[in-house]
Amino acid sequence: MRLRALLAPCFTIALFVTAAAATENAPSPSALPALPALSGTPAQVPLDDPAALRALEALPLPRTVARPRPAATPLLADLFDVLDRQDAAVAALQTELARIADPMAALALQRRIEKAKQDAEIDVLRVQARHARAAGKAALAAQLDAAIGELTAPRAVNEPVARPAPTRDEAR
Repeated sequence: MRLRALLAPCFTIALFVTAAAATENAPSPSALPALPALSGTPAQVPLDDPAALRALEALPLPRTVARPRPAATPLLADLFDVLDRQDAAVAALQTELARIADPMAALALQRRIEKAKQDAEIDVLRVQARHARAAGKAALAAQLDAAIGELTAPRAVNEPVARPAPTRDEAR
């Protein structure tokens, strides 16, 4: 729960930046190619149907645009650097993914994309912790370090959890 509270502002900022970039660069509906109707979800599209594959390939992908940078404080500058590195890494992996025909190789590459995004999330927390320490906010830095610990070394599923011993009244 604490991790979600710590990450909420980061995701909110990312959501606003992404929405602003998407609305500025969105093609008009009349400029999009006419595609055959696909039924079901993308996971249900038959991969042996060439027309369906061409329709999926013709879908416009979001163009990579430079992330607008507001008047940067040192924290924002470092956060945008982390996000720009993530964007570049994910874009390179997605380009590679578009060229792969083998489903198992594509799955492995998709996992690399997920790992790049997770690493960027951890890097964002590290930047925030470093700046919190520099600002003298030791308690916040400790919370961020705990969140990093949870993400990098999650607790084992069967690891015992400290619980108070039941009293006699609760045991009955």
